[in-house]
Amino acid sequence: MATLRDLLEQKDQLRDLEGWRVLKSLQDLRRSIDVFEGNARELLELMGEYRKNHGTPATFDLTRPESFDRYLDETQRLLHNYLAAAESIRNHVLRVQRNHVPEVRQDADTAEFVRRYEEVFQDELGQVGRELRHLFLKDLIPQTDAYLAWGADPADRKADIRLVRSALLAERNWNKKARAYIDNAGDDILVNEFVVDHRQRIVDFYEWFRGAVLRRNQAAIAELEARSMDVAKGFEDAWGPPPVSYPSDEP
Repeated sequence: MATLRDLLEQKDQLRDLEGWRVLKSLQDLRRSIDVFEGNARELLELMGEYRKNHGTPATFDLTRPESFDRYLDETQRLLHNYLAAAESIRNHVLRVQRNHVPEVRQDADTAEFVRRYEEVFQDELGQVGRELRHLFLKDLIPQTDAYLAWGADPADRKADIRLVRSALLAERNWNKKARAYIDNAGDDILVNEFVVDHRQRIVDFYEWFRGAVLRRNQAAIAELEARSMDVAKGFEDAWGPPPVSYPSDEP
């Protein structure tokens, strides 16, 4: 019968297996996605209240503009957090790809990764998100204001928070793709529309990427599971239920 020291050493050795490293990387990426989703939800909820109520009383109180200024400041803070989380996911995905899905010529998953990555992070929408993030890093906070349309017919009442196009163009030399997005957006960029579309693309990409990494490393993960069961059996035979587990990227 294996000694306790032997079993603990075998348990620690599981961390050296590629399957463990793969699942740990996906677990960390899952946490990044959770942070990203939380930031998106918080920002959309803040703007949603304004849009649902067709503005706030502070919008019309010209004697107290600081009240609505604080609202816009909070919008900018949450937009900064959202963009920072999106950039973290981009960097995290590239690290997982480099470590666990090495490029192989004519490999279907690699080709699909390149296509999807460019579609999400390198297209016009993805590039304007990265460029906005750079503005925040240089303390050039993108100018936001409120859009409000009012009429007797409730259908004519609309409210939104927007990025001011003229201010954006004055603050930065945008790359070609980001500039194309700004030009096609018209007079202003509605923050809600941008975040909804941008977020969904990243979440969809993550779901595909996670599946691709698991498929690519299924042999290593199967080895981890088999070795874990062997260690678990050793503990169970000697002392009962084992303190053995491996990472999970499930929420």
